[in-house]
Amino acid sequence: MLSVNPLSNPKGVRLLCELCQAPAFLQCPECRVTFYCSAEHQRSDFDSVHPQLCPLLVPLRAPKPALCSETERQRSAEKSLQIRRHLLEISQQAAERLLGSGKHSQALPAAMHALRFGIALHGLRSLQLVSAYLLLAEASTGLGEFTQAEEYLSQADWTILKSPECSPTLLAKLHRNHGTLLFFSKGNQTEALRHLANDIYYNSCAYGTNDTRTAPGYFYMANIFLRQRKEETADSVFAEVTEIWHAHLSKMLQGRLQNSREAEGPEEECIEEARVAEAVKMLTEIWDVRERVLKQDSDKIARNLHALAMLHFLLSDVPKAYEVAHKALLIAKELPNQDEAEAITVFLKLAESKLPVCK
Repeated sequence: MLSVNPLSNPKGVRLLCELCQAPAFLQCPECRVTFYCSAEHQRSDFDSVHPQLCPLLVPLRAPKPALCSETERQRSAEKSLQIRRHLLEISQQAAERLLGSGKHSQALPAAMHALRFGIALHGLRSLQLVSAYLLLAEASTGLGEFTQAEEYLSQADWTILKSPECSPTLLAKLHRNHGTLLFFSKGNQTEALRHLANDIYYNSCAYGTNDTRTAPGYFYMANIFLRQRKEETADSVFAEVTEIWHAHLSKMLQGRLQNSREAEGPEEECIEEARVAEAVKMLTEIWDVRERVLKQDSDKIARNLHALAMLHFLLSDVPKAYEVAHKALLIAKELPNQDEAEAITVFLKLAESKLPVCK
């Protein structure tokens, strides 16, 4: 990093930290238009999203030449608008992906950028800012900064209150954030469950009850039931999450196999990176809970491991897929009903055929 001295700045120029807006002492050596107050903030931004934003910030922040004609000014303004939109998209996707992986500290700078670029594009009162507020609230909740999370949620609530045309998807995210915040910060399980029920309702309205975008609401609900020592209820809801992902991943796997056999098969369905990361986290945690707490359900453990193995396979991590599927098969072979064992055996043969050959 390059050092800068605030006392050496030209008159009227204040170089501020990208994350906290304090006076800056360090400069990014690549783009040279981004500044930080400390090495800690620089590392936080670089570990989050800055490497992706860095080349796009130069044309936006570097001094611009004088433009004589109206056409040139309009073209320059349109280019700046497109860059800001791209920066917003990159920041938001990075925050979602990192949150899905449980990396709350890394997600926070990306969410802050999403809010800043959103304000620059849409203004302070736009409904478009709600997604950024919710990302910030989720990151803050994960870091245990509950007061800050409440402030972000209050901003989201106020913005939605002023915008009656809010989509079910956004309302679902708002209720999910309220539910997780109430659960982790205040232990208010009853209110948390109410908000998560609303999360499931709104996502069901938008996508259906068995969609993967509805599954996280069930997952957080199950964790609360587990905390309430309602093991049977938690077991049932965890099973619902597994079934949603098992069905979806089976369909995706069949589509990929069909595409590999046909020159022009149907277009392969893709899942956003954030949902993929969240799926790995959920299925892995359910597996852990079933082994530690809900030990009596071998069939459900096998089902969960089968879904997790398919997910790793679709992520091109074939060795991990084979390892997890092998564990699933050992469990499934002990079950009275061998349907799951047969399905896992077929998958194992597929995974084995794709394993890298050691020379």
